[in-house]
Amino acid sequence: MSKDKIADLLRKRTIFKIVPMINPDGVTIGNTRCSFIGKDVNRLFGHPNQKLTPEPYFLRQLIKDL
Repeated sequence: MSKDKIADLLRKRTIFKIVPMINPDGVTIGNTRCSFIGKDVNRLFGHPNQKLTPEPYFLRQLIKDL
């Protein structure tokens, strides 16, 4: 919410889509990068599996749809 000219220009010309944490189940058991089943959702973002890593899989679908 800066009054900087560049920040103001970005807000006028860009639509920001903010994605909340996609790994809440892993965080609840102490994993910041790994899901509940121990898979690193950041490393699998390029080739996620719908059943094993649904978080990055559906996030990629959402981004494609946008």
